[in-house]
Amino acid sequence: MKSGGVSGSTIDLDDLATRVSGLAVECGHRAESLFGAAALVPRDRHFQANAIGQLVSDVSRNLMAVSTALAATSEAYDQREVLLSAAAHELTSTLFWALGRTVAVMAPTAIPAVMGGVIALLAASAFTGKRPEDLIMTIVGGAMNGILPRDGDTTGSALTSVISSPQFVEGLEYAVSGIDDFAAGLVGLPLPLMGGIGERGLRISDPSTVAGAIVLGAGLLGASLRSAGGAAPTPPTETPVTVIRVSAQPSTAPGGVEDLLGRIPRADPEMPQVRIERYEGAQGGHPSFIVYLGGTIDAGLLATEEPWDMTSNLTALAGMDSGSYRAAVDAMRAAGIGAENPVMMVGHSQGGILAARIAQAETFRISEVITVGAPIHQVAIAGDVTVTAIEHTEDLVPTLGGVSLGLTTGSTITVRRSALGGRVPQSDDPLPGHNLSRYIETGKIIDQSTDPRLVALRSRLSTSTQGATEVTLWRAERVTGSLATDSGAQNQPE
Repeated sequence: MKSGGVSGSTIDLDDLATRVSGLAVECGHRAESLFGAAALVPRDRHFQANAIGQLVSDVSRNLMAVSTALAATSEAYDQREVLLSAAAHELTSTLFWALGRTVAVMAPTAIPAVMGGVIALLAASAFTGKRPEDLIMTIVGGAMNGILPRDGDTTGSALTSVISSPQFVEGLEYAVSGIDDFAAGLVGLPLPLMGGIGERGLRISDPSTVAGAIVLGAGLLGASLRSAGGAAPTPPTETPVTVIRVSAQPSTAPGGVEDLLGRIPRADPEMPQVRIERYEGAQGGHPSFIVYLGGTIDAGLLATEEPWDMTSNLTALAGMDSGSYRAAVDAMRAAGIGAENPVMMVGHSQGGILAARIAQAETFRISEVITVGAPIHQVAIAGDVTVTAIEHTEDLVPTLGGVSLGLTTGSTITVRRSALGGRVPQSDDPLPGHNLSRYIETGKIIDQSTDPRLVALRSRLSTSTQGATEVTLWRAERVTGSLATDSGAQNQPE
């Protein structure tokens, strides 16, 4: 099976094609029955009976032709999406490079103001004790209140509607991939050169590299401020972690993709971030495991005791040593997962990045990776690994991985659908398309899909979850301050 995508449109088309085909077969059976019944009626009625049978037979053939056309339309739609995506990526690269060249001429007058703003923000954070991101949101909120009409919660609703629109999400995806082209134009690198060193070449300027540059730049900035006598902490700061087993008990296998996604740990403070299920399988064989990894819990820029934070988000996206990555690996080892055990990784948001990175490292025998709302488009996963990336067209988080380039050597399926269906999102849910509950609803649709790739996914899930089941939950914490020594996993007795 080759890399490909399954959109909401193709899921609906494939499902309709299957149902129409079923009707065609049923009409064919009815036609055969009518032809057989013609011999049982009086001779003067044979013509009418055969005519009715022929009419039903024609309906059967027409329905089958419609079913075939629907299937061909679905395949053509997939191919069109691939071609349009490639063309849009090339066009965006050119536009961002041109924008970089334009800014290069105008930038010298703006750089001092930008640097002054950054220094002022850090100084304000130090004096007020507020986190930098809280100050930024206060400023943005004030600006939005000045632009948008203040009618109830119009500001929040309008902002949520904008960032959750499929057009904004798709534009952001290409913008993330265009950052390196913008930088190339800024410093005067020829655009053709970017084809060799960019995302489709040596990949030295892909989103992971950009995230790594942010991490290193923030570290250098923090070191400079500390050497100058500054006391304000600077993000991102990685620390050691500890992992403790919270519980262990018997369980049952997931009944489908909806049930599977429903078992991903919720992003709740002080709750377990990792769920591991062990399946004994066939007698004498190696046990198999499903590892569930939750999404970001702490959205703050400064590291606290929570390793599922923005610090880990950046470092994991950069392919660096994030606290949440080390915590997940420590939990897997403490749960008894060895190099010989087949493992299915399931993750939401940051958990999806971790699942892809763990598969990429090839430390464990990862056979399947299922992510929901995760920016893994350009994570190159080697080996015989099947990757299923489930995304919503209103979710901007997956776009932070740039444009999908199909870098796995195994099978990659991207399932996209609309989570909102054109409905206006509520202001109290800032990222409605990213909500895990809505991804669980998408899991239900996947369970009902007749697309062969999704049928195969459900079959693999059923095959890998045989035998007695035990589930363990794991809670990780950062070790900060004077207690920051070595990280490790601890098995805590029940």
